[in-house]
Amino acid sequence: AFASPLSTNEGSFTYSIIVDVTGQYEVELRHRSLFEQSNDAIFIVDLEGKYLQSNQRAAELLGYEFDELGLKTFQDIIVAEEYDDRNNVLERLLDGEHVPPYERTYRHKNGSTVVGEINAQLIRNYEGEPIYIQSIVRDITQRKQMELTAQAFLGDMKALQDVHLQLTGIQ
Repeated sequence: AFASPLSTNEGSFTYSIIVDVTGQYEVELRHRSLFEQSNDAIFIVDLEGKYLQSNQRAAELLGYEFDELGLKTFQDIIVAEEYDDRNNVLERLLDGEHVPPYERTYRHKNGSTVVGEINAQLIRNYEGEPIYIQSIVRDITQRKQMELTAQAFLGDMKALQDVHLQLTGIQ
């Protein structure tokens, strides 16, 4: 509500403007609920790579306390070999390109690595200027480990088949 005195020929009055913000509050509540209840990690990152906001799942994924994560930058949590890839994604987003989901290896607080599948989007202000990146990260570490195990198994089976063929003289 906004109020101000108003003087007229007929006397002094107070005029008021009342704005109903119920809808805005409900939208904010839905947004916060989606943000916090997601099974995926959600990061809001500025254009220099500083984490502005993240959900609890993000802290759990990387092993940090919720408050610690806000003090980190991408250099702190992405393995060094992937720094250039991160800059490439930022450039592509800034150029207006839709970047399909991609993988990134994160460094957990305990030193281990976590593989994430990232869906990133550049968020712009009402004037169209880029203001931050929103990224949703799904932990695919187990899936990647299973893929490597399956590849190794197939390699072993191929080698076994080759040995079998050599021993039986069939080629």
